[in-house]
Amino acid sequence: MQGIDARRYDRQSNAWQPAERIDSHISDHGGMFNPSIVVPTNTGDALAGWLYIPHPPPLTGAAEGRVYSAAKEDWDIRPRFDRSVDPNNPRLGGTVLGGFPVLASDPAGDQVALWAQSDHTAWASYQYAPGNFRPPEPLRSAPGAVVGAITGAMDLNGHATAVWIETAAGGDSLWVSRYQ
Repeated sequence: MQGIDARRYDRQSNAWQPAERIDSHISDHGGMFNPSIVVPTNTGDALAGWLYIPHPPPLTGAAEGRVYSAAKEDWDIRPRFDRSVDPNNPRLGGTVLGGFPVLASDPAGDQVALWAQSDHTAWASYQYAPGNFRPPEPLRSAPGAVVGAITGAMDLNGHATAVWIETAAGGDSLWVSRYQ
């Protein structure tokens, strides 16, 4: 069984808490790659994200995650970051290998996930704290371009900025989009 585990450090006890399995996949023996996490400084909540690639093909994968609620002391919400092209099979048309979600947060707990889809487009999903992630939104890109590396950040006021590379017939272009 492959899974994603998390451990929290408790400053009061000055010790690491036991590891906790926050997600796993057993039935199709796929792989989980590139886990990352962000923790807002004022809330203690956390957002973890990773890329899940099922096996066998033709399934392309999904950008998955979990939200830790400090108030509940539990990994609570399961946001689905990627936008499937087939609503009956959410794993078809998901993210590509290397399209793992990039996560960012502000001190108040607003969070954003950014990723590249298998259709070569850039996407984002935003969460205002406390709450659920909004539906994924496409980031502006050139028609016919292929989205490559994507990254991003969030400022202290919850404004997210995404930066990505697109390759088209004319070469590579660097794109930026700001979420206000």
